[in-house]
Formats: sequence, structure tokens, C-alpha cells
Amino acid sequence: MAHYKSIVHIGTHKTGTTSIQNFLWQRREWLRDHGYAFYQGMHIGDNHAELHASAMRAHRNSPFRHVTKLLCDQAYKDDVRRRVDEFAAANEENRLIFSAEGLSYLRYEDEFDWLAGLMPAPVLIVVYLRNRVDFLRSYKGEMEKHGLSGSDCRDSVAYTNEDTWLLDYDERLTPFRERFGCDHVVSIDYDDAVEREVSVIPSFLRVLGLCEHVTEEETRIFLNRSPR
Repeated sequence: MAHYKSIVHIGTHKTGTTSIQNFLWQRREWLRDHGYAFYQGMHIGDNHAELHASAMRAHRNSPFRHVTKLLCDQAYKDDVRRRVDEFAAANEENRLIFSAEGLSYLRYEDEFDWLAGLMPAPVLIVVYLRNRVDFLRSYKGEMEKHGLSGSDCRDSVAYTNEDTWLLDYDERLTPFRERFGCDHVVSIDYDDAVEREVSVIPSFLRVLGLCEHVTEEETRIFLNRSPR
């Protein structure tokens, strides 16, 4: 893998993100031994939700924003920047890992401006994409769980009709490619990863160049699974 300073895992939702985050959080010291540092979130240790909460426009919602009712004003944004800067300064010799599926909600230029300015460069974006039928079914259940189902606003993250923008993967990823570079966005097929290796964790560790350092059993973590 080319030398990236920041590896930013942006989900998407319902693609094993919670399992990846838990794996990385539980093995923080192991990651340090291999030259990586996993950021500790402000609100949730292993899910860096403040990254998308500080980036998204004030009028936009997300499950995290909806549940916490946070005031994501300039003071909040400054606090997020300070924490990320301190983390980077404390890990000058390490590559930095961030994970927040809410980052896949970013849509607007100013939102990407914020993310690009926040992450120490060069940045590698890692995204998982699931077949659209299963994704939408599972995602609808997630929105219902958070009390966000049934939105008629096409810009909303809770708009889950068949024509939702959430299913236009090219549209969602194009701004990341334009901002960070096409070669700096790695897209992984969630269904293929699970079919081949049961868990998504090996595919993520392969991006880091660490897959050979763990056993198959260690990577079999299944969290926040939707009922079938």
C-alpha cells in the first residue's frame, strides 16, 4: 500500500462497519505495534461520529445527530479539529485510522472542504458497497430503529423510496474521488467479501497490509446484524 497518513473508513451503512470498528478498537495496541493508530472518538470510542456531525450542513440530519440532539456549531467544529490535530501530533510516526459510516452521507462541497481540511494528508478513503436490494431493506430497518423512517425530503438520509439518492453509489463516491483522487478511494464489494471470507474484517486488514497477522477465527466478528 502506498504511504497514506490517514485511512478513513466511511462505511457505507449496513456493510459490517460496527464489526470493523469493534475489531480495531479492541486491538489498538496491536495496531500500534504495526505502525497504526486508531482514533478515539469524542462520543463513541470506536465510531468517530463527530467527523460527519461536524462536516454536514446544519439543516441536515443523521441518526447520530437525531439521537444526540447535538448543537454542531462553530465551537463544536473547533473542538473536533483540536482533538484530531492533537491525535495527529501524538502519532507523527504512525498512520492514522478513522471510521465513521456517517461520512458516507456527505454531499456538498463545503462538507468535503471540511473533511479534507480536517484529515492529515495524504488520505485514503475506504468504502464498502452492498447490493442495492439488500442494502435498502436493511437500511430501512435501521432508520425505523432510530425513529427516522418515512421522510419525503429527497435530500434526507431517511428518504428510502426506490429512487433514493442513497442507492446512487457513483453519485455518492464521485465527490470523494474528485477531492482526494480516484486512486485514493478504495471500494470493496461487501457481498463478495462476506461470501469469500464470512467477515468483512479480512478485506479491511488487507487494505492495511495486516491480513496475514491474524487468524481467520479472530476476524469472525458479527455485530449490529439485521434480522433475516
